[in-house]
Amino acid sequence: MTLSIEKREMIIKLHQEGFSHSKKAELIGCSLSTIKNIIRNYALNDSLEPKKPPGRKKVLEDRIERVIKNLLLNGTCHTLGQVRRYLSKNYNVLVSINTIRRSLQRQGITLEGLKFQKYAILFL
Repeated sequence: MTLSIEKREMIIKLHQEGFSHSKKAELIGCSLSTIKNIIRNYALNDSLEPKKPPGRKKVLEDRIERVIKNLLLNGTCHTLGQVRRYLSKNYNVLVSINTIRRSLQRQGITLEGLKFQKYAILFL
């Protein structure tokens, strides 16, 4: 849960006035651990800004991830190399094959599943 800057300022003000952590949590409407984390981070960094989210930023926009999925499911492209070239030519997006593979994994698509799906469609 991310608290607004105003609520964070209120927590620090209540802390400076001597309120207990549990009373601050009750007044603000958040957990005790949130109160403790905000006070600790303020003491360390002298800032009320929330920490940036962990992990690496996504390279691909959601729209491009949908394009990748559709290229393979519709049969426009049959290999990841073809998808890479298509994105470069039509969308001016330069990505590695591993990035395309990770995008498919995030969408719950495996290359083995794609092969089976195309095989099943041929024999229906």
